[in-house]
Amino acid sequence: MAPLADADDFYSVLEVANRADLAAIKASYKRLAKLRHPDRNIGDAQATANFQLLQVAYSTLSDPSKRAAYDLQRSQTNAGSYATYGGAGPSTANSPGPQSSNRHAKQAHAATEKLNRELNDYRQARKSLSNNYAQEFELAAKARDALRGLDEQAKRDEREEAESQSWSTYLASFVDSAAAAADEQARVMRERRAIQRLHAREFRERDLARCEENLKSLSQRLADTTRRINATQLSISQLQREQKKEEARKPEEPSMEPRRQRDDSVREQMRREAEAFREMETMRRQEADQRRAKQREVEEERRRLKKEAEQQAEERVRSHRVAEEGRRLQRDAEERASKERIRAQRDAQERWRLQKEGEERVSTERSRVQRDAQERWRLQKEAEERASKERNRVQRAAEEGMRLQKAFEDRQRQEKAAEAGKRLQRAAEEIRHKRVSEEFSGATGRKQEASRQNSTAPREPDTIKSFQGGFGRALVAREEDFKTIWMFSKSHGRYVGDTLLPVAQKGKAICDVELICE
Repeated sequence: MAPLADADDFYSVLEVANRADLAAIKASYKRLAKLRHPDRNIGDAQATANFQLLQVAYSTLSDPSKRAAYDLQRSQTNAGSYATYGGAGPSTANSPGPQSSNRHAKQAHAATEKLNRELNDYRQARKSLSNNYAQEFELAAKARDALRGLDEQAKRDEREEAESQSWSTYLASFVDSAAAAADEQARVMRERRAIQRLHAREFRERDLARCEENLKSLSQRLADTTRRINATQLSISQLQREQKKEEARKPEEPSMEPRRQRDDSVREQMRREAEAFREMETMRRQEADQRRAKQREVEEERRRLKKEAEQQAEERVRSHRVAEEGRRLQRDAEERASKERIRAQRDAQERWRLQKEGEERVSTERSRVQRDAQERWRLQKEAEERASKERNRVQRAAEEGMRLQKAFEDRQRQEKAAEAGKRLQRAAEEIRHKRVSEEFSGATGRKQEASRQNSTAPREPDTIKSFQGGFGRALVAREEDFKTIWMFSKSHGRYVGDTLLPVAQKGKAICDVELICE
């Protein structure tokens, strides 16, 4: 390996001491990686080179074998520099002897071979990891496709279930029994597929989670392997550059035996110290490997127990889910049966209600008809009573009218009779005055005439003739030319007739006579 400048000193790059342990190196690397990352130093042109140098320094010092080789090469470089500063001049003090050069060449060649073997191992590991990553990615894709297929099948079953719960299917089940049986069989198949999907989903989800975990682990291992390959390639290139420089310096090496012997003794001492350090490091590494092996065994046992516990828990969860799904399906079946019973009860109640309403309507109609008949009979009876009352009223009114007419006619007759009496009285008075005057003027002549008439006319009894019939009143004049008697019927209120009565005595005063006449 070529001599390193202060900038290429990995301990200086990581800012740790030469005897720093692995924990201190890791802590310093994490701290410096955050500070020197290119994303946080965008304006610095050397940010990427510094960060790569930091990674190379960490990969070299974190690996015990690489760190031992680096320390050996670093000590040789420091020894050569010391000989230069304390010797005869820069042209002769910097070159080791031929045996030391051969030994250094063999060591560099061995280190190069070891790094090449490690590089091949890393490449094989990366290839295997890439193949495993591709397989796990394909398995994860298949698991996702299977889960999507299960989701699509669940959606189809949900659509079929929704269609089977529609009103059209429900009403068609009463008409077509074969369709109802087919729907029931389809429902059973859907429930069976739901249980199968539940188991398949659990297995697929478990496979997908395992694949994703494996992919994450493989991705980390690939990144770590790639980082190791880059660091190994960088170390190989550095060793190759160092070999070329050593080969270029060989013709110029002078023979300085004392200095060479002293350098050989120093190198031998450093070699022994390096061997002791390597042995100690090997023992420490073996102890660490044993501890790691024990820890791995413990971790494997813990992971196995944890995995068994997780499997048992998953089995319990799966059993619980299956039981819950079974209970859910049973509840759904019971709910459907209960809904069917409730629907049948509602239908029976609805039919009974409709029948009862029909009977009530018939009874109500019958009662209404009866009430209407009774109402018509009552109205008819009331009309008859009103007609009878009206007839009685009319009859009473007619009787009252007849009575009033009779009374009116009676009053008219009475008034007429009174007027006739008055006329007769006035006529009688006139006649009386006329008589008196005639008696005074022609008493003799009248007496003769009267004697002659009386002698020729037959004599009638001086009585009033009685008739069968009603009661009436007559006014009788004593004059011989006034022999009319007016008669009125008191019971009938009408004029009956007249009767000629003889004068009882000539010259008598007018008198009122009550008659009984028809």
